[in-house]
Amino acid sequence: IIFLPIAIILGSPAINILLSIYSILFLHLSIKIKFWIWLKIPWVKISIIFWIYAIFLSFFSLDFENSFRASFFFIRFLLFSLCIGFFGFNYFNYNKVFKFWFFIIAFVCIDVWIQYFFGKDLFGYPDHGHRFAGLFGNELVAGAFIWKISSPLIGLFFFERYYKNNKNYNYFVLGFLLLPATILITGERTSFVMILFSLLLSILFISYIMKKIKFFVISILIIFSIFFSSIATSEAVKNRYNDFFEIIKNFNESSYGILFESGIEIWKRNKITGVGLKNFGIECDNQIIKINEQHHPCSTHPHNLYIQILSETGIIGMLIFISLFVSFFIYYL
Repeated sequence: IIFLPIAIILGSPAINILLSIYSILFLHLSIKIKFWIWLKIPWVKISIIFWIYAIFLSFFSLDFENSFRASFFFIRFLLFSLCIGFFGFNYFNYNKVFKFWFFIIAFVCIDVWIQYFFGKDLFGYPDHGHRFAGLFGNELVAGAFIWKISSPLIGLFFFERYYKNNKNYNYFVLGFLLLPATILITGERTSFVMILFSLLLSILFISYIMKKIKFFVISILIIFSIFFSSIATSEAVKNRYNDFFEIIKNFNESSYGILFESGIEIWKRNKITGVGLKNFGIECDNQIIKINEQHHPCSTHPHNLYIQILSETGIIGMLIFISLFVSFFIYYL
């Protein structure tokens, strides 16, 4: 768990090795100590149903090999999660994970800022004009990495520092103010919206628990001050977010709007079962005629999770997927 962010930085092979090893380990432990209680958990049952359903669909997909591989190995996400949930936190304190992940994120942030000011990061990777990826090189995913890894830490930070009044977390305050500013300059607009959402959600819940409106108002003012000051300091960042607002205003004509429309069209032609995992791209090329000269209507995926699930697994897959999340939240609440 501690080294998961490093595996993500190293790339897909490292992540898949990590997921596979711990999935196999979890199954080994389940067999060895006859630990099968997890099979009775409702959301786990639904996950397994979704897995079997996706495998079944792959036999009717145009690209069987890709679909079957994606479907079959989907199970590793479930097993890895169960391994962490049942065994991980029984053996060490979550604060160890928090501190290690925080310093990895801080290092990535510092590396991005060095690239921002000097044109190259600590590893010699140059910037991409108005985009900054730091140690991720040619992959423009630094912002996504920061918000995805930091989101659970943000909630934990507010809980420990402001609800439990743990003074040991004082020195993390500036670090968490650095996160949205760093994502802002990477140019990854969706990641920036998502980390703001994570911050606002955490602040809202903690404010509600503590019954402190003042804490909520001050926190919100600080977050938006960072946002506007970061935009004001860079013309490149300002232009990129102006483009973002233009995309929102004319969404149907944007590249995202065209891909969304293609995804919905693929679903309309395959409403019940979809086209199979990892088959959106090939089906789109076969079925969708290019009608927009500026943006191509097809890609490997439609850039929207729910539209992708609809187009690749149909209404049946979508209902199973939504049931999984509903069941998950009910179980833990």
